This record gives sequence, structure tokens and C-alpha cells, in this order.
Amino acid sequence: MEPTQFTLYDLSPRLTRAHLMHSLRTAIAAGATLAIAPLLGMEHGYWAAISAVIVMQARLGGSVMAGWARVAGTGVGAVVGVLCVQFMGTGLASFMIGTFAAVTVCQAVPWLRQSMRIGAVTVAIVMLAHLPGTTPLIMGIERFFEIVLGIVVALLVSFFVFPARAARDAAQGLADELALDAALLETVYSGASEPEYPARLVSILKGDVIKARLLNRRLIGEARREPSGGQVETLGRLLDLSVATYENILSMAQAARVLDPSGYRTHMAAPMDVLVEVVCQHLEHLAIRARSMALRKGPEPLAPPPLEPCIERVQEALQRLRNERMSSRYPLDEIINFFTFVHGLLEIARRLAGLEAARRAAAESRSGDLAGAQAG
Repeated sequence: MEPTQFTLYDLSPRLTRAHLMHSLRTAIAAGATLAIAPLLGMEHGYWAAISAVIVMQARLGGSVMAGWARVAGTGVGAVVGVLCVQFMGTGLASFMIGTFAAVTVCQAVPWLRQSMRIGAVTVAIVMLAHLPGTTPLIMGIERFFEIVLGIVVALLVSFFVFPARAARDAAQGLADELALDAALLETVYSGASEPEYPARLVSILKGDVIKARLLNRRLIGEARREPSGGQVETLGRLLDLSVATYENILSMAQAARVLDPSGYRTHMAAPMDVLVEVVCQHLEHLAIRARSMALRKGPEPLAPPPLEPCIERVQEALQRLRNERMSSRYPLDEIINFFTFVHGLLEIARRLAGLEAARRAAAESRSGDLAGAQAG
């Protein structure tokens, strides 16, 4: 099986339909906010429109995260600005102290760190852009509600106008990541039996897995703020599985670089070849299931062969070699590297088998509950 070519959609330089939909949602949110602001008596509706543009993210979960952070950052800036004007005036020193205080408060709270700039900007607006006859307190309150309006409109547009869900993109991204795991595992495994280990290809695939994982972690974080009906928990389990699989492949890769292609491994080639093939089929099966979650369609993929018999055959072959004292014929380093290699593979297989067993048990439990409800 040759490594598959993958496209991580967020990293593509092409202009896609998703990009155009994001542009359209942003324009609708900005225009709607600017139109609504005067109806609510807001004289400076452009602040609300600017807020809507900044908060509008590519996905609903990202917009929710940005919205809450911007509200909190605006509140911090408004409070700091009002206090500075009230007690220190609007001089240069007061402005610098206010900016320092707002940024420091936002930095001190992890989920507010992305709002430190809006906090500082709000301080500047309250302290420097106040109109004659308007107190800093009123200015702060007005800016706060203008920004809240922009956030609310941005969230409503994200939810109802061509909604882009982070959970859907995370499912697609995990499908790519799991398929990359399968390609990396097969490359490492086959490379151990080749005269020259494919270090460059392994390095490229490792980099692709890391890029996919970073993107998927962010997407799942956004998806947790969306209504998902339990889908996020499934995606989280798939991500955990991919992380554990990758870590075991890394240990296999370290051993594969120095294994003798004609050494101890040759006594285990047949059962290990079968196990690797079935493991890759299970990873690709999970990738197909994840892609079906993203597309919300597609038939149930055919289940791959069970892993348990393959695991047992490898373990039986290992026991046979121990009984024959085969390890005494090879250098100690060769034996250590081989067992690192094979135990990494077995650990991947056991995790996959455990996940599949849990999925079957959950499916049987749902079927039983449904049958009981129908009988009742």
C-alpha cells in the first residue's frame, strides 16, 4: 500500500467555498449590525460593526470563543479606563497606567489573553475619545453595549447563515490524521525490512501528522462550544487514539532505523505482516467513519477483520521463539530493538481492538434499549 496524498483543507492556498461563505457571513454581520445600531439609539454603531467583523470566525465554535473573550476584554478595558479617568485624569501617565493595567489583567487570566488588545483599545477609547458633555462612565457603558451588539449579531449570523461547524471540520481533519497514521505505520514497518531506511519519507509523514493534530486540537476545542449531540466526545476519543498511535509509531521508528533487515525480525515476518495490514485497515476504517461524520452521509463502511486473532498469532510466535531460545543467536542490541518494535505494534493493535470492542458494546446497548422501548 503506497502512502496516500492528503490535503489539509485549512492549509490550502486555494480560495474555497468555505472561504467565500465566511466572507459572506462577515459582510452580512457587519451590515446587519450597522443597520440595527441606530434603531437601538446607538450613535456610534461603527464600533458595533467593527466588533462583529473581529468576532466573526470561520466556524461557529470559534465565533463563540472570540465573542466571550471580546466581551470580557471590553469589560476589563472599560472598567480600567473609567477608574483611571476618575482618579488620575486623562493625562499621558494615566493613559499609560491604564493600558498597562488592562493588558496585565487580561494576561493574568489564560482565556482572556487573546483579548488583551481589545482591552487596551477600550481603555484608549474611554480615556481619549470621550465627547464633550459625556462622562467616562457613560462612554465606557456605551462602548461596552455597542461591542456586545456586534458580538450577538455575529453569533446569530454564524448560527443561522450557512453555518460552518467546527465539529464537522474536526471530523474531516481526524479522517486525514488517521489515514496519515496508517501511511506512517506502513512506511516505518516496511522500511525496517529494506536495505536503506526511508528516513526522509518518514520525516515528511511525521510532519504532516503533527500539522493535522495541531489543527484538529483547535477544531475540537471550538467544537466543544457548539451543539454537537455527543459528537465531540467521539472526536476526542479518536484524537486520543491518534496521539497514542503516533507515539507508538515513533518508538517503532527509532528501532526500525537500526534493525537488521535479515536479523531476528525475519522469524516473525509472517504474523507481523498480517497484523500491520489489519491495523492499517482499522485505521483507514476509522478514517472513513470520521469522514462520514463530516459529510453526514455515506453507507456504513465494511468492518475490517478482527484484530484479536492477529494479536494472538504474533504473541504465539513470540512465545515459540522464546521456547526455542532464538534470542541467544543474536546480539543483545538486536533483540532489544526488535522487542521495542514489536511491542509498539502490539500496543497500537490493542488500543484499536479496545476501541472497536467499546463501539460494538455501545451499539448493542443502544439496540437493546430500542428493542425494549418498542416492546414496552
